[in-house]
Amino acid sequence: MSKAKIENVRWVNKMALPALAGTVVETIFSIADQAIIGRTSVEGYAAVGVVANILYLLTGTLGILSLAFTIMFGKVVGTDDKQKAAKIFNTTITITFIIGSVFGIISCLFCKQFFAFFYHFKGVTLKFACDYMRIACWGLLLNMLIFIIGAYLKNLRHVKICFFASTIALIINFCIDYTLVFGKFGFPKLQAKGAAIGTVAGLFVNVLIYAIWFVKIGYTKYKVQVCKEESIQLIKIYIPLLGQDFVEYTLFVMLITSIVTNLSVCEVASYNLLESFITIVLLPVFAYAGATLTLVTQAFAKKEMEKVRSYPVIALLFSMGAVILIGGAMIAFPEFTSSLITNDSHVIKNASYIIPLAIGIQLLNIVNQIYKYCLQGTSCENWVFVYSLIISAISCGIAYINVIILELGLKGVYIGLGLSYVMLGMGYFIKYRRTVIGEETIVSSILCK
Repeated sequence: MSKAKIENVRWVNKMALPALAGTVVETIFSIADQAIIGRTSVEGYAAVGVVANILYLLTGTLGILSLAFTIMFGKVVGTDDKQKAAKIFNTTITITFIIGSVFGIISCLFCKQFFAFFYHFKGVTLKFACDYMRIACWGLLLNMLIFIIGAYLKNLRHVKICFFASTIALIINFCIDYTLVFGKFGFPKLQAKGAAIGTVAGLFVNVLIYAIWFVKIGYTKYKVQVCKEESIQLIKIYIPLLGQDFVEYTLFVMLITSIVTNLSVCEVASYNLLESFITIVLLPVFAYAGATLTLVTQAFAKKEMEKVRSYPVIALLFSMGAVILIGGAMIAFPEFTSSLITNDSHVIKNASYIIPLAIGIQLLNIVNQIYKYCLQGTSCENWVFVYSLIISAISCGIAYINVIILELGLKGVYIGLGLSYVMLGMGYFIKYRRTVIGEETIVSSILCK
């Protein structure tokens, strides 16, 4: 292996592995409040669960802004245009402050009416929901800042600090949660309020560490600024990314779930169990896909086409290794793996029978995920949105035929998903290859002149 290829492998792993560790920490962070408050009261657990899910969905939707920022910022970092980089960063952060602040104020003023009307909460449950929401709503702003400054740091290849900051934030969250939820060490027993304070405090420390590192790097400085050109460009990138995310992770999931619910209760439970396993298996894939997005965006801007070709292949190989390792363990010990989540023997037996297929097809999903992110880094996000919409519609039709007409049960669902991954992966790979070849042709013609 040449020195250049070894360097490419080093950078892909240097970007992906800390991101993977950070994702694991963030996953724990997201369930910490519910896990702790669940040991106080049923009303508290129900209220915090609903509010946490609302905030999770909103954070995910608005958090896509950080993906648009990654694409824009990565291009200017690739060309070392610091003036343009400052405008993009300042505009994105300022917009984030505006969105987060408006949401926080509205949540504090109208959360009681909202939960009473839409969720029919009342009494103690309504009080817990409002207590939690009025504090935790500010976590939306903090999370968005974490996403954007984190993307800033990753583009400048300071990835380890992201894992360090999220780990410190998690520890602080747990400590404050334990102290204030249960009223330990002489502090008052605040229950839902205590859980919210712990979350916001943890996120604030995360932002504070990022801010200190931001100043230390000194690549650019922040000032309150919203530039018209950068705002329009940000929105143009954000809309197709949001549409693609909605199609793939909301609409498609809802349609597949509606098809699954036509099966028996046992099979529905087995499907939920299998999806939990798949989420774990795909964690390394998303880490490597995110790494390639940053690296490909910068390399494409610099016209370093050897790296543009090399990065996704490296990410693909390491992702496959991780999926084979983690998924292989689940396939080898299906009943033990299933028993970690449920003790229902029928669900365990049914899930164990499907695990090899459900996990196996994720190898096909790797190509889909890696090249989708790479295409977004080469300004093909609109094409990705349209193509994913078409293939998702076809895949839902295949799954419906397999389950309802052919009566293949859960096998039919995963066969349909497997075909979806093949069509998406092939389409993304071919489009990426053509994009790279087209860019190489342009670069060659310029050099010849």
